[in-house]
Amino acid sequence: MRRYYIIEYILHGCGEYVVNGQAHRVTGGNAFIIKPYEVHILRADKEDPWEYVWIGFNTDMELPQVLAENYVFDASPVKNVFEMLADGNHKKRSTADYAVAAYEIFARLYAKESEKQKPETDAIDRAVSII
Repeated sequence: MRRYYIIEYILHGCGEYVVNGQAHRVTGGNAFIIKPYEVHILRADKEDPWEYVWIGFNTDMELPQVLAENYVFDASPVKNVFEMLADGNHKKRSTADYAVAAYEIFARLYAKESEKQKPETDAIDRAVSII
């Protein structure tokens, strides 16, 4: 168990993430969050073991909805950030580089939430303009 959050991004392969007694199958392009103090089990698939990259962080900020409500999620909005972290240059990166990456992940996930909420807001704005 850890005192901080971890987001793991699956580069390729697959495996299983078990948390709170529930097993979640994860594959390339998925990510999952490990929350502080939660007991979990990670199992790589025997036939197609995963390769992943992860980032750990602490925060007092409200988590993006996708992280607060799900353990496993489609990570396409943050794929580029994790691929950059996996590019092999980790020894050249500073703590600040990782902090920037964590904020970038949050920013992209918040932006994705805003996109989902925007059509509803646009419909309300159109209705108000008609009235």
